Amino acid sequence: MKTPTLVAGLVGFIVSLVAVACIGPWYSLDIVRNLLAIVKILSLFASALGSLVASGKIKESGAQRSVWLGLGIGFSMMFLSQCVLFVEVTFLDMQGVFTTYADPLFLISYVFLIWALISFSLRSFGSGLPLGSPLAYLSPGLIVLILFCVGGVFLLYPVINSGAPNAEVFYNVFYPVADFILLVPCAVILRVSIKFRGGRLWMVWMPLTVGFVLYLLGDLVFAYQVSLNMPWLEPMMNFLFTSGYTVTAGGVLGQFDLIKTE
Repeated sequence: MKTPTLVAGLVGFIVSLVAVACIGPWYSLDIVRNLLAIVKILSLFASALGSLVASGKIKESGAQRSVWLGLGIGFSMMFLSQCVLFVEVTFLDMQGVFTTYADPLFLISYVFLIWALISFSLRSFGSGLPLGSPLAYLSPGLIVLILFCVGGVFLLYPVINSGAPNAEVFYNVFYPVADFILLVPCAVILRVSIKFRGGRLWMVWMPLTVGFVLYLLGDLVFAYQVSLNMPWLEPMMNFLFTSGYTVTAGGVLGQFDLIKTE
């Protein structure tokens, strides 16, 4: 069985189990929530380690090595954030506490992820490859940006005006905005990936893009759950985050198949 097929099958199987865990009456059991947290941690560990190893295996220094190094550092910070969050919730009984020691680590992780993707998309355009006009090259990202300007403000308005503490409002707005920013260069890279290597790069950047979309949806649901006091949204939030981390890990692991053929 080829590596991409195996990875896709494994990701699909895990996401299916996560869906069953989140929609059933057993979701309220502590063991189920702990297992979901462990899946998040393992998925982020796979993304972090896979990205860093991929960066080390790329022989020539340049945009590709930089993007995987940046993603590796970003995913590593997210991995540490989830570990801190797991300890706080499981052992320190901080369930329901919003701003924790994990939040600054999450914030830093987005700095590296955004830097890596924007840097890669800009350097790719200057690589001399036939990528079309600047407008054509950037058009997917511009579409995402327009969607954010139109829909993002509308979606975040209730959160901003929820009356929640300032720190809570800041993080609940920051995370979705950061996710939207991630999707701008990711959409650009995804379009380019379909054109080269017979579209094989698509197997890497489509899962990464889908994963970041799930991050965005998870952060929006979480913002509504916490700031607007909608606790019934928690299973959906957990499904979106756990699935997002799993799908993203699948995209990172798909990079190894490309490296082997170089």
